[in-house]
Amino acid sequence: MRRIMLVVVVAAALMLALPLSTLAADPTAVVQAPKGLNLRQAPGLDATIIFGLSNGETVTVLDGLAAPIYANGVRWVKVGVWRWGYWYTGYVSFAYLDLYGAYGGYHEPVGQWGGANGLKVTAGALNLRYGPALTYGIGRVVPYGTVLEGTGAATVSAGGYTWQQVTTGGGLWAANTFLTAVP
Repeated sequence: MRRIMLVVVVAAALMLALPLSTLAADPTAVVQAPKGLNLRQAPGLDATIIFGLSNGETVTVLDGLAAPIYANGVRWVKVGVWRWGYWYTGYVSFAYLDLYGAYGGYHEPVGQWGGANGLKVTAGALNLRYGPALTYGIGRVVPYGTVLEGTGAATVSAGGYTWQQVTTGGGLWAANTFLTAVP
């Protein structure tokens, strides 16, 4: 009887350990985003946000390493994370993970833009604001290399910057100093 019970306990332990060893095979990365990082349902700046990941939080990288995933001029990776006792999967910007050097190892998108008014972010991270001045709140932060689309609206000078409206976030504003036109 004890021998059968021991076999059952060992078999149960092996079955429980199997999924954990499978997860361990995927690389992990640490979020390096002081303001947090959005976990999204799909790759893209306008994709639905599942929830925010904290700076320093560890995620498991599931896809996007061997075959890069680009949307909005940003490289994305599919990740998984445990939260509230559940396993969640979604997409995060490649540039905000330490596994890739958090900007230092970021490879610029090539051949990913097909629009007419492309504006590439040249700052390490760029605050997109609700209006054309530093006094407006931040609606979104985008990483270096992101290609934004201008709305075609006239630029506005305020607070020492010239501001360009972009389609991202329903018409947020970016300082032209940190943008360069994409041919």
